[in-house]
Amino acid sequence: FWRLIADLARRLQEDELAKRAYGRVLASNSPEPGDYDSLISLLGDEHPLEAARLAAAAWRRFHQPRQLLGALGNYAAANAWSEMGRLLSEAESETETRRTLQSSTDFLLLSAQYLQHVGRSTQARAQLERALRLAPESGAVRQALLWQLIDTGEADALRRLLAAYGSQWRANTALHDALGAAYLALGQPGVALRDYY
Repeated sequence: FWRLIADLARRLQEDELAKRAYGRVLASNSPEPGDYDSLISLLGDEHPLEAARLAAAAWRRFHQPRQLLGALGNYAAANAWSEMGRLLSEAESETETRRTLQSSTDFLLLSAQYLQHVGRSTQARAQLERALRLAPESGAVRQALLWQLIDTGEADALRRLLAAYGSQWRANTALHDALGAAYLALGQPGVALRDYY
């Protein structure tokens, strides 16, 4: 009954009614993954902490990686770093989950974001380098690694990265800000201005 009310309210864009109805569905003994997904979607960007907690609850119940990634992403959006850290620890303590996550660039990016925030930049860099090996064409991974090296002032690592990939990455205009900043950080403003600004 409540699922029907929730679905109907959502289609009619009666979001507050849909939220209450999905809340009742989740409180029942038979919620489905889609019920969590629908309520999380309704919470949207306005309530990332609540969305994160719901996604974490869904992950604990159904063990679907997308639910865990949704929880981690929403915790990051809410700047709820301690809760994000607890969930990361919980997920990484499960062998099968850890194995699955280590092959997910989305997870590695989120993990690196958390590690960087809590001051563990060496581990964050390792996660980003692993992500780059898994998805060398990913613009998000490239940008994250460039900015991490710039922010931490790791000039030698930044030089090596640019020597290995700089000419190849130049063609991607979405990377120009990060590449320009990298050359500025290395004391090469002429290259930055000529090629990226």
